[in-house]
Amino acid sequence: MIKPIIFTIFLLIALSNFGHATIITVETSQVNGLQASLNAVSGTGGGITTVNADMRYAPVTSSIYVTSNFSGTVTASAFVGNGSGLISLNASNIVSGIVPTANLPRLVLDIASNGASINMTGTTNNETTLYSVTVNANTLGANGTLRIVAMFSYTNNSNNKTLKITYGGTAFYTQVLTTTTMVQIMTVIHNRNLTNSQISMPLAYTGLGTNTGAKVTGAVDTTQDQSLVITGTTAVSSDTITLESVTVEVLK
Repeated sequence: MIKPIIFTIFLLIALSNFGHATIITVETSQVNGLQASLNAVSGTGGGITTVNADMRYAPVTSSIYVTSNFSGTVTASAFVGNGSGLISLNASNIVSGIVPTANLPRLVLDIASNGASINMTGTTNNETTLYSVTVNANTLGANGTLRIVAMFSYTNNSNNKTLKITYGGTAFYTQVLTTTTMVQIMTVIHNRNLTNSQISMPLAYTGLGTNTGAKVTGAVDTTQDQSLVITGTTAVSSDTITLESVTVEVLK
């Protein structure tokens, strides 16, 4: 009778998250002599017994996905999935892409700023665009706010100089100036718990405080791209209006 020989082989199997060779101990009476070797194992493996799966040996390439827990640093060329299980991420490590404003906490978002003066002159009763910026769709949400701070200088005389701010074609600020030299305004446009309903202070209102004028309302669809435009109109062609600076912000 041939005495069974017990020998150990390395069977490389694809275990992705463990990444090790599995040692299989095979008992067989079909091997003669004291030494045996195997180059490959094929078939269903139905006759293999006493499998040691502690996986303490050399790493191998993986193609089967299993669930595992790791501690320490895990390095890979790529991670695939929606990341829903990731926690305690360091946002300062974000180096590319755009985080939607809806996923950010309440914030002040600077849409546009311009400190270079923009001058208009030589026109008579011709509304001229001094500045325009696009407020992207869904930037405001249902309760967001647009804040526009602008500084103007103009000719000091009795002639009318008209300033206007429109958003989505609706005027939210307009004022006629004469015998002064400068004005700084702050126009605030609020969405009213709807993406297509706005409220603002009276048209000629320049900042904070009381006013006896009527409130301004709008029905601008903020789920679409909308233009915010600042214009000036002079009654006499020799007069000048200069937009000295402007900042457009979103408050959420």
